[in-house]
Amino acid sequence: MFNLALAASHAATIHPSRTAVVTPDGSLTFAELDAQISRAARGLQSAGMRPGDTVALHLPTSAAFVICFYAALRAGLIAAPVAPYAAPRELRHALEISASQALITASADPPEGCDGVPVMDCETLVARGADGRSDPFVARSPEDVAAVIFTSGTTGAAKAAKLTHWNLWMSCTALSARTSPTSEDVVLACLPLHHVFGMSGLMNASLAWGMTLVLRPRFDAAEALDLIAKHRVTRFSGVPTMFMDMIREGAQGRDLSSLRHVTSGGAALPPGVLEDFEEMIPSATLLEGYGASETTSSICVNSSRERRRLGSVGTPSWGTRVRVVAEDGALLPAGPEHIGELQVSGPTVFAGYADDPEATAAAFDGEWLRTGDVAWIDADQYVHLVDRRSSLIIRGGLNVYPAEVEQVLSQHTAVQEAVVLGQPHERLGEEIAALIVPGRPLGELTGEHRAQLVEHLDHHAREHLAAYKRPRLIRFVDSLPRTPSGKILRPAARDLLAEQLSDVD
Repeated sequence: MFNLALAASHAATIHPSRTAVVTPDGSLTFAELDAQISRAARGLQSAGMRPGDTVALHLPTSAAFVICFYAALRAGLIAAPVAPYAAPRELRHALEISASQALITASADPPEGCDGVPVMDCETLVARGADGRSDPFVARSPEDVAAVIFTSGTTGAAKAAKLTHWNLWMSCTALSARTSPTSEDVVLACLPLHHVFGMSGLMNASLAWGMTLVLRPRFDAAEALDLIAKHRVTRFSGVPTMFMDMIREGAQGRDLSSLRHVTSGGAALPPGVLEDFEEMIPSATLLEGYGASETTSSICVNSSRERRRLGSVGTPSWGTRVRVVAEDGALLPAGPEHIGELQVSGPTVFAGYADDPEATAAAFDGEWLRTGDVAWIDADQYVHLVDRRSSLIIRGGLNVYPAEVEQVLSQHTAVQEAVVLGQPHERLGEEIAALIVPGRPLGELTGEHRAQLVEHLDHHAREHLAAYKRPRLIRFVDSLPRTPSGKILRPAARDLLAEQLSDVD
């Protein structure tokens, strides 16, 4: 039998009395957690769920999520985590494309958008299976689908990526093994567990290695730093905005010396953030990594302070191969002058999109997954991301990668964040536009201040960018729209830019 849910029962056997999960409501040992998982699995079976059925999880980052996710796998089901704050239309779409036969929620009240799908709450499931004595474990094979993860949908409607038991196991063990985890580690999880980064890199990895998991349903910089000090957290993973917020909060006299291993993913780490974070917490090493829903999160990561290569997202994990391909399909050699689409092959590559054979076929080039990311690889196999292929701006026939322009703009001391977008232009095809989150509150920027800042940014861009890459349209906003996992939501950013331009017009 090969079932990822064995990770929970194995941890309970090896570390029964150690703390497995810590939440605002209390804590569970590995033995207690495993018992609740077993009961919830029996509850699912008694509710009529059969091996191979799909059950959606409409739960926040909580002990209930951990229990129900592993209970679903233990019962031989496919878990389909949905964002607990999904709009009714988004929930309806997720249930439809995943073919979910039931929905597990945090309360007995059915959320709007479930449209007749049977609803169960976690507490009732655990209570329903409390009296059972049968072993709820259902044998699975490595190739069986264990979970369906909904892609971020930064450029369109979400798709349902099918992840196997083998994908999940290799993701949470092969990649994390490079950073030498132990059962003495304490992991702070503020990332959403319904997203593959939190689910695989934090929840699954913690159970696989017997680490303590401190859970919070949402991120707050001050609270996160308090929790690191209180629980002597050793590991933390997040997206760049989290680290930026923590730097702004500052250590404030907290003892953060327990923190040693920190991973950033989900988006490019802006210049200076790594140095500022490590200056604030000298014991910590901030390592940039890279993954995707279709690769069960993990592709590559910088493995240590000594081996990291700044500006790179690291080298591939065990069994993973990467290559860069030109638009005509030609394999490109190593070097920064050879930029193309990054393609991936290996044990964490997904099994396709649920009920979408056309999208699945389009995602592959033979055995290689088309990531849609533009990159180059150096001679030592370090991957250097350039941008999303779908974000490419073509100005006057010349390619402009927004990430490069965003990085330059973010280096200016008056800029907190920037997103660069193409704006339709009659003669050039596209013009370069930038939405800027300034380093001071927007309300403090008078018209004169804004004009001066635009002038300074234009001068800064002229110094560091070729003329055709320089933004001609700059607008200021309080914040940038993001997905729950912290990525810039470009369609919403385009709408925001259009509003800004129309206000001026």
